[in-house]
Amino acid sequence: MGLICLALLLERFHIPLPRWQPAGFLAPLKAEGQRLAPDEIRLGSPDGLLVLKEAIHKADDRHRPKMIVDPLGQLSYRYSLREGEAKKSEAELKKLLETSRQNENYTRKIYRLLDTLSGLGVLVVIGEPHKKGASGEWDPSLQVLRLSPKTLTMGSEVILEILNHESVHVAQSCKGGGINYRPQPLDLPLSPARITGRPLKSDVYSSISAVQRHLEQEAYSYEYSNRAARTLLADHCH
Repeated sequence: MGLICLALLLERFHIPLPRWQPAGFLAPLKAEGQRLAPDEIRLGSPDGLLVLKEAIHKADDRHRPKMIVDPLGQLSYRYSLREGEAKKSEAELKKLLETSRQNENYTRKIYRLLDTLSGLGVLVVIGEPHKKGASGEWDPSLQVLRLSPKTLTMGSEVILEILNHESVHVAQSCKGGGINYRPQPLDLPLSPARITGRPLKSDVYSSISAVQRHLEQEAYSYEYSNRAARTLLADHCH
C-alpha cells in the first residue's frame, strides 16, 4: 500500500523516477548519423569501400618485393619497409615475394570481418583515434571502431591484424553487456609476455590501468588470428 501511495505521489508532482543502469553501461545505442564525425569516412559506404580497396592495392604493391635483374643478369630485390619493420635479408625478401599472393586472402578476410562488425551494429570508420598515436581504436560509448588513415598505408596484412585486435575489444564489450558497454576481460589464455609486453611499452599505453592492460594483452594475444576474432564476436555478441 505504501509503495502505491509513493508512486501516485511521484506521478502527481511529476518527479522523475531514478533510472537504473547495469554495471558497465556507457551510453544508449546511437543512430549512425549521431556517431559519424564530419572528418570520418564510413567503411560500409560505397565511397569508404572504394577508398579502402584503392589504399590496400597501393600499399600491398608498395610493400611487395620487386626482383631486379641488372644488365649482367645479377638478381637483386627492392623493398619498401613498413614503419618499425626491421631490414630484411635477401632470403627473407625472396620468401616474402613467393608468399605475397597471401595479400588477396588477407583482403577477403578484411571484408568478411567488416561485414560481421556491421551486422553487430558497429560503425567502422577511417578517422584519427582519440588516443594519440594509436593505429586503431574501439569506442564503445559511440559504438565506433576507428582505423587511422596511416593504417591504410601499411597493407592488407597489417590492416587485418588491427581489425582483429579491435574486434577482440568489441567482443570484450559484448562480454560486459553489449557494444555500448565497458569492455570486460574474456578470461582467455594469453600469449607469452615477450609477445604482448613489447607493444604495451608504447607511449600509447603509458597511463592505462591494470584492467586496461589485461584487456590489451588479450587483444594482442589474438590479433594474428582472424578465426579467433570472428569466433569471439560470435560467442559474445548476440
